[in-house]
Amino acid sequence: TVVGTNTLTVSYGGKTTTFDVEIIAKEPTEIKVTTKPNKLEYFENEQFDGSGMVVTVYYNNGTSETVTDYSVSDYVSSPGHKTIVVSYSGKSDSFEIILKYTVTFKNWDGTELSTKTYYYGDKVTAPANPTRPDDSTYTYTFAGWDGYSEGMTLTEDVTFKAEYTSAIRKYTYKFLNEDGSILKEETVEYGSEIIVPENPLKESTAQYTYTFS
Repeated sequence: TVVGTNTLTVSYGGKTTTFDVEIIAKEPTEIKVTTKPNKLEYFENEQFDGSGMVVTVYYNNGTSETVTDYSVSDYVSSPGHKTIVVSYSGKSDSFEIILKYTVTFKNWDGTELSTKTYYYGDKVTAPANPTRPDDSTYTYTFAGWDGYSEGMTLTEDVTFKAEYTSAIRKYTYKFLNEDGSILKEETVEYGSEIIVPENPLKESTAQYTYTFS
């Protein structure tokens, strides 16, 4: 038989008759992704992985079969819900994947404080405020995260770095007399000049006189 009109002849008892039948080509009527891929969540710029996906083709003669020579559409590798279109012999079906992103918070010295995965539209939550050790010159106070605002949403991978305000450290110096009494006490900023007080005096006794040395 061939596709198109075919004439059949029926014979019985020396008699014959003919009639025409129309042979229709076997063609797909639809395809379905009957099993989605194992992996449906991706990070930005990660390649699509169709492992585990099953695509079934349904034909106009009532039969069906699974196929592997289908094509898969490209997708924009940016966070959010993305539609993957599977095509075969002019028919198509689709399903969604989710692209997620990573948010990292780092301290002033690059130390990683927090890394979390978010989905498109999620509100980003900052970790607890970090600290920065004082040094001999400055004290530091946490001032916020560079580029971050509370309740913000993102559409890409991002890293926030802690910012600090600095204040020059202050030191107190004292000059004491030999009996422990304070001759001078002053609080000054780091690097300030220490000013020596006037030389103290010590009362003479019947036996001794005293000179500041």
